[in-house]
Amino acid sequence: MRASDDATPDQRRGGALWPSPRAMTYDIALAVVLALVDAAICVGVFRLDRPWHWVVLVAQGAINLTIAFRRCWPQTVAAVLAASGLLMLLLPLLAPDNLFPAGLESVWVALPLSAAPAAYSVVAYGSGHGPWWLLALLTVVATQPWQPTVTIAAVGLNITLIPGLLGRHTRDRLRLLRAYADRAQRAEREQHLLAARARADERTRLARELHDVVAHRVSLMVLQAGAMRVSTADPAVADAAERLRRTGCEALVELRDLLGVLHGAAAPEPDLSRHSLADLPQLVEESRTVGAAVRCHTAGDLAVYTPVVSRTAYRVVQEGLTNAHKHAPGAPVDIRVDGYPDRLEVHVHSGAPTDRRDARLRAAGGGLGLRGLRHRVELVSGALTAGATADGGFLLAATLPPAVPTGATT
Repeated sequence: MRASDDATPDQRRGGALWPSPRAMTYDIALAVVLALVDAAICVGVFRLDRPWHWVVLVAQGAINLTIAFRRCWPQTVAAVLAASGLLMLLLPLLAPDNLFPAGLESVWVALPLSAAPAAYSVVAYGSGHGPWWLLALLTVVATQPWQPTVTIAAVGLNITLIPGLLGRHTRDRLRLLRAYADRAQRAEREQHLLAARARADERTRLARELHDVVAHRVSLMVLQAGAMRVSTADPAVADAAERLRRTGCEALVELRDLLGVLHGAAAPEPDLSRHSLADLPQLVEESRTVGAAVRCHTAGDLAVYTPVVSRTAYRVVQEGLTNAHKHAPGAPVDIRVDGYPDRLEVHVHSGAPTDRRDARLRAAGGGLGLRGLRHRVELVSGALTAGATADGGFLLAATLPPAVPTGATT
């Protein structure tokens, strides 16, 4: 017997009468069989030539059928059985000459056959102290201690007390199984939490090491760019060195912010509001200064979108330009940002590469940028698509809502 079929009423999901179709079939079949067997016994014992006999026959059949609900209403079924037994004890007093054949009173057990599963179920599935009182009442009615006989006492104990003790054993076994299951679930949850914590600690350690390595290299670039700006006499070279120095400084700030996020609340809150669609012209101009042919077209009022959406759109354009620089050098890049009342659409299309690709620069990505960007877009309830186009280029497109809940972060 499965533990799910022996569940107590307060442990069944959805308040169903039976914990499973298997239990329903078993209980209904048991009730029908008990009703038929008890009816056969009544037909064999009674003469069925009096109205009382037919009343007893029908009542016994109806009472036996109530055993089908022994799992959902165990105490109610036991109470009905006890009440019917008390009534059967009173019937000989009401019609002493018309109910039993001569001599049968000394061996007649007042409870029907369904008393056995009822006594088992009231202890196994009942709650509180009520089941034990009902079991005691059933035992008293079945054994009839005021006129004890060996036959009645033996049959009465076999259909009440012994099934009740078996029900107690079942109840204890189910409690033990549930305790083991709960303990296993807690252990599994603890393992998941420990694994998640270990992964988070490892990510933090790797991020710290990455920060140290990249920050060192970028710092050298910033120092070298600053030295070039001071030492050169060419204004164009000095201007390019200054832009390179500023870009390196911004990269160092972003690395510091990223490490602060990974460290948690102990670090200062990163300044994520620095970039938005208002900074789009500057982003495009930075790509043009390194020789990229970038065309940018905007439509609609882009100032009406929330800062979270605006930052996300900026990141989409930034990622599209980064991919174009790495994978399609020399190819023209078309940027289109269209603002609608109900959405914001961003398209970044790069053509087929025309210059020789830098293998080291291409290997520096690995697809992490697109995965991170997709996650960022989904956090604001947007959609991102990326893939090759028929002309050999690449298209990065995002559709964003005009606003997101204030709890969303990017």
